[in-house]
Amino acid sequence: MKDCAGNLLESGDKVAYTTTAYHDLSVGFVVAFTPKKISISKDKNGEAVDLKFPYQVAKLFNQEW
Repeated sequence: MKDCAGNLLESGDKVAYTTTAYHDLSVGFVVAFTPKKISISKDKNGEAVDLKFPYQVAKLFNQEW
């Protein structure tokens, strides 16, 4: 699955994603994929806490954050 910029997403990738009502951005990790959405966790090995559409997610490339 690809993010809003067309970058290929894989499980474990660090991403920025929109919060409810698009007021803020949060940082999390890709846990899994459904046919249409991305499961995101606050911790790299944690349980999914959010489901987002690909247009609501952007892959972060600087892993030192």
